[in-house]
Amino acid sequence: IIGDAQASVQALQNGEVLATQPQATADILKQMQALQGVTVLNGVGGTFEHVDMAQNNKGPFDPAAYGGDANKANLVRDAWLQTIPRQKIIDTIIKPLNPDAEIRNSLIVVPGSPMYDGVVAASGMATKYGAGDNTDKAKQLLQQAGVTSPTVRFMYDNTNTRRVQEFQLIKESAEKAGFKVVDAGNKNWGSLLGNTAKYDSVLFGWQSVSTGLSESDANFRTKGQNNFYGYSNKKVDGLLDQIQVATDAAKQQELVNQVETQLVADNFSISIFQFPEPTGVSNKLQNVSSMSLSPTMFWNFW
Repeated sequence: IIGDAQASVQALQNGEVLATQPQATADILKQMQALQGVTVLNGVGGTFEHVDMAQNNKGPFDPAAYGGDANKANLVRDAWLQTIPRQKIIDTIIKPLNPDAEIRNSLIVVPGSPMYDGVVAASGMATKYGAGDNTDKAKQLLQQAGVTSPTVRFMYDNTNTRRVQEFQLIKESAEKAGFKVVDAGNKNWGSLLGNTAKYDSVLFGWQSVSTGLSESDANFRTKGQNNFYGYSNKKVDGLLDQIQVATDAAKQQELVNQVETQLVADNFSISIFQFPEPTGVSNKLQNVSSMSLSPTMFWNFW
């Protein structure tokens, strides 16, 4: 595994690897396209970028920081998510890779899937946060909460050029709204997700590995395997139980709509964009193709 996109392109050029799928920037894409004996496949991956917040570390998004006042913590979470400059991130960083890139407005379903439009219409994420960078709205929410200059330790992969660029845009917007943002970038971010003593908010990507509706269950369920943040809502747990056994398409849509609506009301997280996924392939390797679900270019390696 080569985490550094630049190093992976160098490895492709040197023949150390015959295919690579780096988390690309416009510069990385141009470098791959310039390599002799290399074909670049363009596509969109199943991974989406998002920002989450810890609710179990007595930090700015945890009710425990305010004497158990869940409403105050929720207002601060709302304010934080309002500052995430979603459209600016896409315009600046993603559109050079995928000119058709748009904001993703669902935490559960992939854009273009049959349920996506219904979920977006029901949950209100698109109207609540819009393009992001809503600093005036964030200031109002912090004032309403009675919280001044909350400090947010923001974790991300600081060896990843794209994430470094995203962090700078988020920090700039959040600090205009009154947050104090501490750079908690760490190359070992993945192993630290379960240790919220180290961070308050985090930027990374969830990858779709199947088309099943229950795939993201572990992200939102109380004490779910991927729920690192102490989030717990009995209504959401009950809806997830129903999704596990629902077979009627209309009922599935209704249940997913309700889960997303509750997640937006609880200011659990915010989605930003679907990953552009250029794949550099040496012409020595034949018949490579990539799909949006994991394991992407390895889906038919045999």
